[in-house]
Amino acid sequence: LAEFGYNMDMLKHYKPWMLLSQCENIITAECGLDAQKGFDMYILNMAHEDGKEIFETESADFQMDMLMGFSDELNDLMLSSYNKENIDFLEQQMNDTYDMWKTGDIEKTTAFLTQEDEATYGELTDEQKALLDEYNKEMLYDRNEGMAECAEKLLKEHKNTLFVVGLAHFIDRKSVV
Repeated sequence: LAEFGYNMDMLKHYKPWMLLSQCENIITAECGLDAQKGFDMYILNMAHEDGKEIFETESADFQMDMLMGFSDELNDLMLSSYNKENIDFLEQQMNDTYDMWKTGDIEKTTAFLTQEDEATYGELTDEQKALLDEYNKEMLYDRNEGMAECAEKLLKEHKNTLFVVGLAHFIDRKSVV
């Protein structure tokens, strides 16, 4: 983080989840990507401009509570991948993810999202694998259930609805679908 101009004295007071967020933002920016220009933000802004009703499947508070609720051990493991030796790999991974989304390559995207984490983190202990399994459960599978319930509720109300969630929530046998 120091190499990207961050004040290390200030960062020593951050919780691991906040440091992780900063690292992810750096990789995104280094790849020339901007989360504010994503498809979800585009659709949301268009809906606001058109005066459409917006129903959020998850509140910002829910998402923040989830991110802040991950254990320090999990955040430390995830932070360990953000190092000088791994930066090119992480940037390539981010660019590959964007390209898969942009081209709609479902097979590549599915393979990428379900791959073993050893490419990112190196050889993992059973404890580390369990941490990542718990992360996937909370970040994807548990949320998928809530998103599916919201979609089903909206469908039963027979409203003309556009339902938007991230790509990872449509892949795997435990997806929103």
